[in-house]
Amino acid sequence: MKKRFTLFAVLFTFLIRNLAFASSYDTTFKANLFESIKSNVKISLYYEDKYKNYSGKFTLTIDGICLTDSNESVMDYFETKVVDLDKDDDYKEIAITTYFNDNTEYNLYRFTGKKIISLGLISSMDEPVLVGDGTVKTKGWMGFWSYEYEFVLNKSKMKYEPVYKDEYPVNFYEGFEGDIVVKEIFNTYKEKDLKSEIVTKFKPGDKIKLIKAYTKVKCDDEYKDFCFWYLIEDKNGKIGWLQLKDFQDKVEGIPWAG
Repeated sequence: MKKRFTLFAVLFTFLIRNLAFASSYDTTFKANLFESIKSNVKISLYYEDKYKNYSGKFTLTIDGICLTDSNESVMDYFETKVVDLDKDDDYKEIAITTYFNDNTEYNLYRFTGKKIISLGLISSMDEPVLVGDGTVKTKGWMGFWSYEYEFVLNKSKMKYEPVYKDEYPVNFYEGFEGDIVVKEIFNTYKEKDLKSEIVTKFKPGDKIKLIKAYTKVKCDDEYKDFCFWYLIEDKNGKIGWLQLKDFQDKVEGIPWAG
């Protein structure tokens, strides 16, 4: 069941669980979006008869001012919220939200009283958390582990942009309790450099723990993820580095999930 966070105020929620019943769908409501002025809001969704599904296109109209946008993501359902991104300013924003499995996307909009500003798209593996200070906490997925990052408003562009770190703890999906076991020999190194001192020489049957990942890498591989360096712990608690491409096929038990 989709988790609902209480760290931000949801003033209005409109939910469509099945969009296949009409050629379009309109919803209207009133909301205080700017300086406590109550605005008339209308959202029109578009349905493609030819393909028998929601096209992803929608029109947002506030006090007669229109903005047409789209979200092309496949969705389980669609939702509209009025949210307060920053409790210290005079605005409340509209989030046009789509869900697919556990993935969530927010198209964010601000109304100034004279125009609608698109604040960009926020995506998350789970539902984003609006902290209330202008930042949005989200989660991403790296094939077998999740990481937390933030979106912040670039005020010069008036767009929300992701802020990434160089290193993340490796967090497997909730409930994973398996072991990662070595199949073929490989070494870990003191530094993120195969010419540095060897820390551990792993042999078949050894168990390893993945502690954290270093993602700021240059990579010739088509998939940059394979070049990430992982800090690996052995049974004695010694830790060393190795790139994923150099050990992923030499172990079994990595909890890959799409």
